[in-house]
Amino acid sequence: MPKGSEHEQRGIPPEFAAKALVDQGIDSLLAELAQGRSQRLEDYLTFTARFHRYSLNNQILIYMQRPDATYVAGYRTWQEMGYQVAGGQKGIRIQAPRPYKRKNRETGEEEEAITFATVSVFDASQLANLAERPLPAFFTPLADDQGALFARLAQVVTEDGIIITEQRTGLAQGYSTGGSIALKAGMDSRNKVLVLIHEYAHELLHWGGEGKEMAIQVKECHAEAVSYVVAHHFGMDNPFSSDYLHHWGTTPKELVAELEVIRRAAAYIIDRIEEAGSQP
Repeated sequence: MPKGSEHEQRGIPPEFAAKALVDQGIDSLLAELAQGRSQRLEDYLTFTARFHRYSLNNQILIYMQRPDATYVAGYRTWQEMGYQVAGGQKGIRIQAPRPYKRKNRETGEEEEAITFATVSVFDASQLANLAERPLPAFFTPLADDQGALFARLAQVVTEDGIIITEQRTGLAQGYSTGGSIALKAGMDSRNKVLVLIHEYAHELLHWGGEGKEMAIQVKECHAEAVSYVVAHHFGMDNPFSSDYLHHWGTTPKELVAELEVIRRAAAYIIDRIEEAGSQP
C-alpha cells in the first residue's frame, strides 16, 4: 500500500496540513512577484494547463507536492483503469468534496451541504505498469498547423454570440469591443489562435459588471495568463509577458482572487474547445 504523508506521520490533521501547503504556495508566488520575478508564476500557469478541471486549491496542492505531475487519479481509480500504483509511493494529498444532508437551523428543513476530506491521488509516473500499458491520449492531437484548433476556437466564440472579423487593426494584433473581436488580417494560424484566446478572455471577463471597471493592466494580465494556460493545454508554446504582474495586488487574498479568475476562464475555454472537437 502507498505511504501516508509526512504530516500524517507527525500527527498533523490532513485538513490543516493541506491548508498550510496552499498558504505556503501562495506566499511563495507572492514573494517572487513582489521581487519582480515571474518564473515561478509561469511554471505554475504551465502546470495548471494540465489540471484545468481541478479547483485552485487542489491545483496548488498538486503543484507544491509534485510539480512534474501530468495526470493524477485515486488508487482505486487507477486499478479500475487497469493500472497499479508502485509499492512505496507517497500519495499527493488533495481536498475532495463530500456532500451530506443537514437540517437548516432557521427552517428545520433538510438541505444539501458539502464538506471536504483530504484524500490521496497518484501521478501517472508513480504507476508500476506504465511501460507495458501506456496511457491513452486524453485529447485529440492537433496538427503542427493550428488551423484545426483555430476552427474549433472560432466555433466556440461564435456560439457565445461573439462576432469575429479579420481586418486591418493598426499596430494591434487584435482587439475586443464587447460582442465582437477583430483579428489582424494575414496572421498565421498559430498567432490567430493566441490572439483569439486573448481577446476571447477579454470578452468573457471585462465587458460586464466589475470587469468593466478594472485597470487596463489588470485586464491585460488576465487575458495574457488565460491565453498562456489554454495554449499550453493544447501543446502550444506561448510567451508570457510579466509586465503587468505588479498590478495584481500585494496580499495573498488578492493573488488568490486573480488566480481564480484565470482558472475559471481558462477551464471554460478549454472545456468548450474539447467539446467542439468531440462533435461529429
